[in-house]
Amino acid sequence: MEAGLHTWHRAHPEAIWVEIDTELDLHLNALRDDLLGKVAIDIPNAAARSPDCGGLLVQRGNPTCTVVTDGDQTVRLTRC
Repeated sequence: MEAGLHTWHRAHPEAIWVEIDTELDLHLNALRDDLLGKVAIDIPNAAARSPDCGGLLVQRGNPTCTVVTDGDQTVRLTRC
């Protein structure tokens, strides 16, 4: 991530603080989203309960869902 930010800054040597900060947020959001996706996929199925009745949900197949993070990035999650 740091190397990517340095590369961006070399390509934009006149960038001011706000522009560098915005670019840093983009890099941090991408890292955050990647980590969130990796951790979220490890949530045990036993923890999943129906919001209607509270019963345990049973996984069938390998569903894929898409979530949007706080950084407005889209993360696809696929259970194995």
